Amino acid sequence: MLVLDLVDQALRDMPIIIKIVRGSGQALSDTVTSLYSTNHSDGVIKGEFNLDEGQYTLFVTGEGVPPLHYEYPLRIQMTNYKDTFFTAVPYIITFLLLALFTDKLLKRRRTQH
Repeated sequence: MLVLDLVDQALRDMPIIIKIVRGSGQALSDTVTSLYSTNHSDGVIKGEFNLDEGQYTLFVTGEGVPPLHYEYPLRIQMTNYKDTFFTAVPYIITFLLLALFTDKLLKRRRTQH
């Protein structure tokens, strides 16, 4: 979900075009999505977009006189915590088993002496 807070009071009183483009800088490519908003007197524009991992550029254009143009880089990174957990499980189990065996070995040595 994208929430855009319009801090500039002038933007609240004019139609706004929001455009998300894949890429950043000179490497801009296809427009992923766009949104046109005319009613945002509270200064908040909300939109729900499904974006893949990668770099994007958010363009905000206020259609007024003079028109206002803003450009913001976006970087979408999603971590799959399930895969990360299952990758770490063998190491965690190995560590716990080593700790258990070390504890048992130390207790056995104490009882022998």
